[in-house]
Amino acid sequence: MRSKQINDLRVDNLSHEGRGVAQLDNGKTIFIDNALPTETVDALITVNKSSYSEGIACNIKVKSDLRETPECEHFGTCGGCSLQHMNNQVQINTKRKSLLEQIEKFGKTTPVNVAKTIEGPLWNYRNKARLSCKYVDKKGRVLLGFREQQSRYVADLKSCNILNVWFSRNITTLAELVESLSLKREIPQIEISCGDDIKAIIIRHLSPFIDSDIEKIKAFSITHDLHIYTQSKGPKTIIKIAPEDHKPYLDYYLEDYDVRLKFHPSDFTQINPQINRKMIARALEWLDLQKDDVILDLYCGIGNFSLPIARKQVKSVIGVEGCEQMVARASRNAKDNGITNAQFIAADLNENLPIKIIKQKPNKMLLDPSRAGAKAICENLAIMPDKIVYVSCNIATLSRDIDYLCNKHGYILEKTSLIDMFPHTKHAESIALLQKSS
Repeated sequence: MRSKQINDLRVDNLSHEGRGVAQLDNGKTIFIDNALPTETVDALITVNKSSYSEGIACNIKVKSDLRETPECEHFGTCGGCSLQHMNNQVQINTKRKSLLEQIEKFGKTTPVNVAKTIEGPLWNYRNKARLSCKYVDKKGRVLLGFREQQSRYVADLKSCNILNVWFSRNITTLAELVESLSLKREIPQIEISCGDDIKAIIIRHLSPFIDSDIEKIKAFSITHDLHIYTQSKGPKTIIKIAPEDHKPYLDYYLEDYDVRLKFHPSDFTQINPQINRKMIARALEWLDLQKDDVILDLYCGIGNFSLPIARKQVKSVIGVEGCEQMVARASRNAKDNGITNAQFIAADLNENLPIKIIKQKPNKMLLDPSRAGAKAICENLAIMPDKIVYVSCNIATLSRDIDYLCNKHGYILEKTSLIDMFPHTKHAESIALLQKSS
């Protein structure tokens, strides 16, 4: 169906995701990418529902003073970023406003204090990403990148200003590697991952590689000092192709805690290493760690928070994670760092906490769930810790869970703060401190 264009739209506001908001004469709302308040724009409508529409500004007739010239030549086409057209401080203010409004509306409370936003680098901060890959017959070559804005097509990228510098400069080089393989039409995705000293990719493929493909991959690994893995089906099919050093892990070092964390390139890790360090420091500060504390770290992953907490000489740390492979990774990280006051347990966090955890009587708790949040934990709350620090990558589910904690279980939202983990994108990280009311 052909897209409709609507001209001379006056943008009055910004949505929680940073899209411009305009109203038609009939009262219908239109959410417009690449549009700012006070601007007049022409918009190409991409989604048309009975109560609202979505679109992309295709012509800015009256510009806002807040508008910035995007750093990236692909902005407006590529869906990896959606906010490069606005000043970073405006981005932060918009996300912070969204955080506080959603907590008030859906969490049905307000924080006693709003702490300073955690900020970091604006460019080349992203150490992990999944890039779509497609051989396009009309172009006669492979495209590698994020999806186009509001589209299923793969953006034709030459570089990416938010990715790790090497990957930003070598997107075309990686695409040329895929193009040289016999399976160039059957590689849908490449995942990138970086440690402190090692960069890696996982090539996902739908059919087996032939021997000449493997030789090309090995040669590419040597030329570019890149660790390369392949994956044909589920996570258990991931194989390291090169280099042949039998070292499957990357790592990063948290110097403030003398902790080195090993991880597999397919593991979840925070994508912004500098912000991650600041976020850990903020979480530990808000937990106000004491030597007699028993800390429960839910959704602990590889031990990103657990092991720095354990280094602070608390009595014990209990890390809980749904994935047994991650629990094994966290346990190994504790052992490799000589940490003896941390234990890691596999448990389904969509259910009640196991009795063996409750019996240890944790007095403080940290949560860092996925975008789905921690509904079962916060709604049922099998323990009543004195303090809860909640790290979130989804303001909506954070607000829902704050409602449970404050209005069902009597906690006070002592502090909250935005974390600028994802500059120039619509995504927002945040952190909240909840305290048991006396």
